[in-house]
Formats: sequence, C-alpha cells, structure tokens
Amino acid sequence: MKTFFKTAMFATLFMLFVYCQPEEMPEKTPEKTEDYRDKWVGAYGCEKTYDTSNIAVIVDVQTSIGDSILYIKERDLSCCGNGVRHDVIVNTDGSFANNSNNPSINGYFYNDSLFVYYKDFLSNDTLKINYKGKKLQN
Repeated sequence: MKTFFKTAMFATLFMLFVYCQPEEMPEKTPEKTEDYRDKWVGAYGCEKTYDTSNIAVIVDVQTSIGDSILYIKERDLSCCGNGVRHDVIVNTDGSFANNSNNPSINGYFYNDSLFVYYKDFLSNDTLKINYKGKKLQN
C-alpha cells in the first residue's frame, strides 16, 4: 500500500510539473511617447526683415540635444553672415525666448507659422532681424 501511495503521489506530481506549461505572456511593446517639438521641425519659407530690406530666406528647425531644445538656423548663411543660428528652449505652447545672452532671440510657433525676433549687439551697433514665415511642405 505504501508503494502504491508513493507511486500515485509521484505520478501526480510528475503530471503537474511536466504537463502544465506556463502561459506565454505577450511581449509588451514600449509605447512611443510623442515629442511635442516634432510638429515644428522642418523648413520654413520666411520673409527676413533686416535694416530696410526684405528678402526671402529658408529657415530650418531641427531637434537638438536635450528636452525642449530646437535648433533654428537660416539656410545658406555664410559663416560670418548676419542671421539666426541658435539653440532655443521651446515651451509646449510654442513660445521661446533667450533675452539674457548675446545674441538674443525670441519668438513663437503658431500652427504652421514661425515668428522670430533676433537681436545681436555688435561693437558699434545693434543688429535687429525679424523672420516671419510658413512651414514648407515636404
């Protein structure tokens, strides 16, 4: 009787561990969090107002390192040319400002538009440039 009981217990335990396989858990894919800056990245066709002239330029906006930072640069600007070439911290509402450094830059994104006010304090003068434009289609 003891042998039968031991055999029955062994068979029951064997069946539990061998025949019961754990359920496969589906792999969780990490949720992609949307970066609020993505909607502003791209090229903008802008009117550049500087001194007494208005010229058409393209301003590129790219993501930069760090949270909330965008890089704004006038395309085809020579190394010593006057124009925007700046990292800015953009708020979730699209506004940005950096008035404490030289050059200073502030502005905002609104829907598909970009407005930039750029000021550079030169040794003998103050350079003021405004950009106003719309995002170009890819």
